[in-house]
Amino acid sequence: LIFESKEKGIKPLYTAFTTLGQDLEGASVVDRVTGRAAAMICVGANIDVLHTKLLSERAVQVLDQSMIEYTYDNLTPYIKNRKQTDTCPVEKLSQGITDIQVLIEKIKGFLSSVSN
Repeated sequence: LIFESKEKGIKPLYTAFTTLGQDLEGASVVDRVTGRAAAMICVGANIDVLHTKLLSERAVQVLDQSMIEYTYDNLTPYIKNRKQTDTCPVEKLSQGITDIQVLIEKIKGFLSSVSN
């Protein structure tokens, strides 16, 4: 076990990626919810295996273009926000982004805005 977190949302995966970097290569990731942004981080980290309870179809599109072996319990068209009223803000901000570093910077800004 190289990383574990009880925090919610994208923060644990973002933190693992930004602190461990190359050490994640070949790792297995277990998560509760995986949207497009989380899938992009997994691809950027070169992990080998992902298991998640809930996976978005947008994440599937990213994962299917990678060599990551993935399994999930439930598939959904998109990840909802915590109030279940709209699309998850991180899933929204990942749309149209293909560069992992651009995504990481956008997530960094998002996390800064919600922690203040």
